[in-house]
Amino acid sequence: MAGQGARSFLFLMIMRLQEAYKLIKKELEAAGIEEFENDSGLIISEVTKKSVLSIKLTPFEELSKAEEERLFEITERRRNREPLQFILGYAYFMGLKFPVSREDDTLIPRFDTEVLCEAVQNEIKGDERVLDLCTGSGCILLSIAKNKGISFGAGCDISEKAIFAAKRNANLFSLSDSCHFFCGDLYEALPEGTEPFDIIVSNPPYIRERDMENLMPEVRLFEPERALYGGEDGLCFYRRIIKDAGAFLKPQGKLFLEIGMDEGKEVSDLLREAQFSEIRIIKDLNSLDRVVMSKKRT
Repeated sequence: MAGQGARSFLFLMIMRLQEAYKLIKKELEAAGIEEFENDSGLIISEVTKKSVLSIKLTPFEELSKAEEERLFEITERRRNREPLQFILGYAYFMGLKFPVSREDDTLIPRFDTEVLCEAVQNEIKGDERVLDLCTGSGCILLSIAKNKGISFGAGCDISEKAIFAAKRNANLFSLSDSCHFFCGDLYEALPEGTEPFDIIVSNPPYIRERDMENLMPEVRLFEPERALYGGEDGLCFYRRIIKDAGAFLKPQGKLFLEIGMDEGKEVSDLLREAQFSEIRIIKDLNSLDRVVMSKKRT
């Protein structure tokens, strides 16, 4: 689809819904996008405001010129491996629709991280104080607060742009009164005198140095490196978070950490060395290690 010839061909084909849908799938598959079928459905549904089922039931319905233009623009950008969430401007996470933009300097909320949120929510009664480190868009803290309710939430991130985005999202979901965001390096971002928390949660950068170049183009080229890179062995942030967590947790307070699929043992060992107890690894739907939870000793 590169070049004017490809564009003319696209316009020639995109006159009817079913033709458009088939062509978009073909283009994305040729670009090496594994989720080409799902993305094709999302693209054409976004532009036409019709479901894939509706498109299949009305295959000969014609597209408008404006729809053709928009379909070409989105498909071309996706072919170049730009994440579809950035193109569309939103991502669904824990049942909420979060605005996303490359300018926010945050990771795109991911389905895998819902395992972390659900693990925390299982412990929430509604009166807890929750701290979210490396908060990014605030999707973890805000989802927990929206779905379960908490007495106080704090999110910390070193990126000023990320904190701006998190505050925007808190306002969007009417959570500005209960969820507050602070810019700074982990615990240092918290105001002096902050009371300890019942729960600390984090999805920190955890990609090892040797793995950074092997990330999918959507991640490597478009998402912020400092939200991904966890140091030479991927454990840099885990060491720092765990080392100081006890000072910011109440007695019997709990720490929840998202991990890479092969980091469960190493993170668990760090927790044991720091005298955390009841350490448990939670797997995702693919049976891969995804979360380590633990409790502060009294």
